[in-house]
Amino acid sequence: MEASLVRRDQQLKFNIYGYDPSLAAAIVFLVSFALLTLAHIFLVIRSRSYWYSICAVGGICECIGWIGRLLSAQNFRSLDAFLTQQICLVLAPNFYSAALYACLGLLVKALGDAYSRLSPRWYLITFCMADLAAMIVQAVGGGMAATALGHGKASATGTHTMVAGIAFQLLSMLVFSALGLEYVYKVRKSSAENRARLEKYRWFIWGIGVGSFWILVRCVYRTVELSQGWQGYLITHQPYFLCLDSVPMVITMAVLIPTHPYLSIRDREEAQIHKTIPEKTEDFSP
Repeated sequence: MEASLVRRDQQLKFNIYGYDPSLAAAIVFLVSFALLTLAHIFLVIRSRSYWYSICAVGGICECIGWIGRLLSAQNFRSLDAFLTQQICLVLAPNFYSAALYACLGLLVKALGDAYSRLSPRWYLITFCMADLAAMIVQAVGGGMAATALGHGKASATGTHTMVAGIAFQLLSMLVFSALGLEYVYKVRKSSAENRARLEKYRWFIWGIGVGSFWILVRCVYRTVELSQGWQGYLITHQPYFLCLDSVPMVITMAVLIPTHPYLSIRDREEAQIHKTIPEKTEDFSP
């Protein structure tokens, strides 16, 4: 029988991170996500776009994860602190992705679906279901890896399951980004009138694009990181985690504030799209 790598008091017998988690980084990112979450909550209340609160939910998840990192910085042997940060920081970006899916649906709802491969509602349904599946797979894999770790067994199966979930999320975001780019390109090329209307949504579109880009960066990093295993090079070097996971998520949360329709669209009538989730659409003539 293999010896357990966890003591009875839920303390690890080794440093699972492969480095000493930075207390300073934990404080900086915890404060950053807390402030951004408060800003999102204020924006939701001010604009009454309650569906946008999903970004705040992601921010709360990030804060919980960074509390776990902060506790790990004080005691890297705590299994509970490790699992808290691992699960929360892996799952939090799914909430930002869902917000971006809804945003593209709103854009299609406002401009019409004549050039879109999906209706506004189906952007939200299709990609949120894909993200939900990815979250479930990642959670199952994380649970399997944690159980194996606690019993001193190999965690390869759980790790590979997590990789599959993150890779699926990466594929989903790539397809979403391609559909969004195609839609904007077709609308822009269709007519001068449509280009003029599209211009009103310029910063809203930039928000979707920038947010999607940084989530893609983070997905690529996480996929490569976990595919190397728990003792791999990327996962045992903290700067990669901070620069390719934490910073991109701060940027994503931050950019989704000024590019919200309530703040980024000057035409008040056009800006009202933010108050409802994507449903029906009003087509415009090509």
